[in-house]
Amino acid sequence: FGEDDNATNIESCCARSFASTLHLERPDLRIRVVDFDQNIPADAVSKTIVEELQTPVLFSIAGYDKNLTRRVPTFHNTQPISYKKRNIQLSSKDVVLVTGGAKGITAECALEFARKTKAQMVLVGRSELPTQAKDQDNEIIRTLNRFKEEKLKCQYYSCDVTNFEAVRQLISKIEQSHGKITAVIHGAGLNTLKRLKQTNPESAYQEALPKVMGAINICKALEHNPIKLFVGITSVIGVTGMEGSGWYGLANEVLNLFLHQFKEEHKETEVVTVAYSVWDEIGMGTKLGSLDWLLQKGISPIPVAEGVKRFMQLIEGDSGSQQTIVVARIAGIDTWRSPQTNFRNGLRFIEDIKY
Repeated sequence: FGEDDNATNIESCCARSFASTLHLERPDLRIRVVDFDQNIPADAVSKTIVEELQTPVLFSIAGYDKNLTRRVPTFHNTQPISYKKRNIQLSSKDVVLVTGGAKGITAECALEFARKTKAQMVLVGRSELPTQAKDQDNEIIRTLNRFKEEKLKCQYYSCDVTNFEAVRQLISKIEQSHGKITAVIHGAGLNTLKRLKQTNPESAYQEALPKVMGAINICKALEHNPIKLFVGITSVIGVTGMEGSGWYGLANEVLNLFLHQFKEEHKETEVVTVAYSVWDEIGMGTKLGSLDWLLQKGISPIPVAEGVKRFMQLIEGDSGSQQTIVVARIAGIDTWRSPQTNFRNGLRFIEDIKY
């Protein structure tokens, strides 16, 4: 599914989230996501696809290795106590570029990062910085004031991260004013909440731009300057899909795959992808009014304090996987496959556990 060290063609292996959304929006369709090792002969591929289509389930995801062994992705719980400490030192001398950093989840994570490291935080967003006294209740101003109240170093710049020339000029300005950028937290993104049938190619493209091209442009503009850390703040939707968020999910999946390639090409950089589910009080889920609907489906929001705590744990420690999914309770989504339970441990009256 694109996370193999030899995978180079992202566009051929990023269908998982999109297909999952299609299944959730159209449960009447029979949908298969099948991933093959590139060394499997074409006749074996076609035969296996026919066999997959003959199974009775409406939706499935499977991968086949070079020996045609069928494997199904599952998710396993990890505990921060078992994380391996990262070989990275961050201090007040570091300059951290944070996209989408003045609002919502990314702002909370950036603030906690600054508390822990005392690094110079450079927050970047699409909106211009308000200058009028009446704008003091603006979310950007409130975020900057929180940094100021805690005597943490922080600056805000307006930039369209989907425009490479604008990103290049921004990074040049930051380096002149603050010093070399040593870390990036990329949280920029756009979710318009439309079902797949309601979108056209242009709107889908525009929705994917901040998350995907934002990261690509930043990495390209920093080619001359190897960084210590790149963190992508993504969404669990990039794994499970979600009704009304198909293109947002695709953008998150592509970002994770791009960062996987970036990691392979830049061994000197620690790369982390944190895929969150919805947060309580802040973030897209709250702004779009989705919390009650998600609760009805069995998806509980992450408390803010717990969300930022998990963020820093993944910055400081390696979970063993580039992308770690952080969720509260998640149920009612059949594109989410929990690990199988060992029923020999005193659970003889329980036949199966779904969530």
